[in-house]
Amino acid sequence: MNQQGLELMRAQADVDAAEVTALQHLIAERRCGAFVQAEEGKVRTRAMIARRSTAHGVSG
Repeated sequence: MNQQGLELMRAQADVDAAEVTALQHLIAERRCGAFVQAEEGKVRTRAMIARRSTAHGVSG
């Protein structure tokens, strides 16, 4: 493998590590928030989809 290939691999590894760190922070932040039961989450999701569909003129 040449030098350019090694640099690309290092750069990708850095990006991967940054993404993992960002996800860890997001999960930690979410754990501190209020927990929503599964059924309530479904209701909220359906309502959000309906609002966005209406806003974009999509029926369904």
